[in-house]
Order: sequence, then C-alpha cells, then structure tokens
Amino acid sequence: MTVQCSPYPAYKPSGIPWLGDIPAHWKVGKLKQTIMFCQNGIWGDEPDGKKDLPCVRVADFDRTRNRINSPIPTLRSIPITDASRRMLKNNDLLIEKSGGGDSQPVGTVVLFDLNVSAVCSNFIARIPAAPGYFPSFLCYLHTFLYSIRINTKSIKQNTGIQNLDTEAYFSEFVGLPPLPEQQAIAAYLDGETARLDALADRYRRLLALLDEKRRTLITHAVTRGLNPTVPLKDSGIEWLGQIPAHWIFDRAKFIFRKMSRPTREEDDVVTAFRDGTVTLRSNRRTEGFTFSIKEIGYQGVRKGDLVIHQMDGFAGAIGVSDSDGKCTPIYSICTPIIPAITHYYGYLLRHMAKSDFILSLAKGIRERSSDFRFDVFRELVLPIPPLPEQQAIAAYLDQETTRLDGLKTKIETLLARLAEYRAALISAAVTGKMDVRDAAFETIQ
Repeated sequence: MTVQCSPYPAYKPSGIPWLGDIPAHWKVGKLKQTIMFCQNGIWGDEPDGKKDLPCVRVADFDRTRNRINSPIPTLRSIPITDASRRMLKNNDLLIEKSGGGDSQPVGTVVLFDLNVSAVCSNFIARIPAAPGYFPSFLCYLHTFLYSIRINTKSIKQNTGIQNLDTEAYFSEFVGLPPLPEQQAIAAYLDGETARLDALADRYRRLLALLDEKRRTLITHAVTRGLNPTVPLKDSGIEWLGQIPAHWIFDRAKFIFRKMSRPTREEDDVVTAFRDGTVTLRSNRRTEGFTFSIKEIGYQGVRKGDLVIHQMDGFAGAIGVSDSDGKCTPIYSICTPIIPAITHYYGYLLRHMAKSDFILSLAKGIRERSSDFRFDVFRELVLPIPPLPEQQAIAAYLDQETTRLDGLKTKIETLLARLAEYRAALISAAVTGKMDVRDAAFETIQ
C-alpha cells in the first residue's frame, strides 16, 4: 500500500526554470559533480573464445526499470588492457550517448546492478557515481530528466544517428539532496515502483491471455465452424487439419480473382493495418506514411474488397475494406468469383498469417520472406463453408473480437495510467515536491 507523503516544511527558489522551488536544505549543482567521469565503451572484435566478455548494448536497456536485461547476450573479444580499464562495476550508471530517434531520443541512463564481468559498447558511456551521491537516486533523477527531455538540448545530429554532447548534458543544473536523503528517496521509489511494476506485469499477462484467446477463437471458428457437434473429416491439408464433413474446399483462384480498378479523382487512400483493419488512412492515422507526389500504379478499392498487403501480409495486414478508395500497387485487391463472404476469408487468411503459414509460403517463394505473392496464393487450397455459415462465422467473430478488443483497450488504458503515475511519483520524489523520508523508513520496515 502506498504511504501518503506531504510536502517539505520549507522551500527556496532553485533558480532553474523547469524545476522551480526546492526544499530549503537542498543544494543546486551541476550533474557533472555527481559523477566521477564519463568513460566511453568499447566494441572490440568478433568473439574468439579467448578474451570474450559480455558487452552491454543499448538494446539491453530495460527502459521501464532503467536497468540492464540479464543475461547479457552479446560476447565480444576485448584486449586485456582495454578490458581492465573499462570493466563495469555493480552500481555503475550507463548512459546512451549515440543512437536514439525522434520518438526515443538518445540519452537514457540505466543502473548496472549485475555482478558479472562485462563492458559496455561504444554507443554507451560508463558514469560511476561520485562520492556523496547514491547511484540508485541518480538513476531516478536521470529518468525524470529524460521524461521532461532535458537531454534533447544536448543532442547533435549530423547524420541519421543522434549523438549526446555529454559535456553539455552534465553541465545542466539540478536540485541535490544530502546523501542520506538520496538513499531514502531511492528506497521509497524502489518499493513503490516495484509494486507498480508487479501490477503492470499482471496486466501484461492478461493482455497476453486475451491475445491467445482471440487467436484460438478465430482459429476454431474459421476451420471448424460454430457447431461443436458437427461431424468432421480430414481435409488432407496439413495446415487446415479436420474440417466439418459438409464443407468443401478449392484453390483460391476458383474463389477469388485479383482486381485492377482505375482510381477516381475523389478517392482517398486506403491502408491495411496489421490488426486486420482496412480503412481510409484518414480514419486511422496519417503519421508515419510517405505521401506520393505521383500516384503511379494506384488502384481502386471498393468497400467489401479483400485487401492483402504484399509486403506485410505475412504479419497480418490482411482484411476487408470498410470504404471505397484507392491504394498503392503493393496491395492485392481481391473479389470473389463464387458467392462468398469476404469477411470470413479475411479472418481465415489472417489466421493463416498469424500461424506463420503465409510466412513459410513466402520463404518458399524467394529469399525475401516479407513478400506475399498472389500468383502463389491463388494455388492455395481454402475451405468453402456454406454461405450462411460463412456469414454466421464472420458475424460471430465480429462480435467476440469486438468484446475482447474492448477488454484489451481497458487494460491498456490502465497500463498507461500506471506508467503516468509511476513517472509522476519519480518526478515528485527527485524534485522535492514531496517528502518521502518517513515513508521510505516504513517501506524498508
């Protein structure tokens, strides 16, 4: 249970615009005084079985806990002289000095809390805490600074890689409590974040269970139908297994044909997303897409068309368009030749994609496993349930997946709120907006 904390008895101006007032007994100082040095890492050579050491990469950063994921998977051959000078020690701080991007800028700081002999890569620098400063507190402080993007003021980017000017970053002024108080703040936050992280893990497990239930629901419905008592027969198709005895099957080319419609001037762009939604791009989002000046090869899409992303179909970018519009030539637009419910086949093909059947097919076509070839797809054997059953299966799956997706959205909202509360708790503690000293004692007890 979270212990309630009050503000400090007295405050004073910090002189730092983003920080405001700090507890009256805190000091103001530069980040550089909290560390002993900033030592660049080393990448070394390919492992040779002689001088190999685990090498921490940015990919090993746990950006939620601000720790290092264990075990460290990467081994590098490091000369003994270099290794002895760069060996990481328990409670070292590590800062990402190269890498990053717009949504995740360079500058994350994590705590190395492992008892293993290791070094860090050349994209990382080792920054041990100076005497009088508690590493765990400093890690929380840097976490807060990253959350308000103080690091972005010190980023230089001449190429595609962001580089952190560590001299500029460590020249930033911050509020600094006495060492015993740093330890108390770290102890309090360790306890509170551990509780919040455990709750978040439970929510993530629920999300995984919901995803599994959704997959199982779709798999059973599209291959076995909705009647659990119906007699079954062996389809003779490995990926399909047993199907209802009254179902028939045929090759996709006898069920669908590929369309090539002209576009209309008023048409908006249709996009297939990996969750199976096929809709006007403006209905979903527009960021992250490249807009063509000349729409070469664009094709018309009609509501109810089965749309397959030729480069992403293996990942599930398959579905039925809910709108009229146009799309790029990287899509296959299909309409049924026989009476068929395209919505049923949208669910069926997404099941095939999620079970990696389409991916294995693509790998057999060419080396680039991301290619979905319609000319091979048309030779696939697909089940053909009676038309009323196709309609019933699609309607049932619409209803049930909508219900499960609603639960998923609620859990994701709770996870987002937990993350916000976690960040606010760290912010309030490391900036002195609340006095956690008594609460830290209760946490330890």
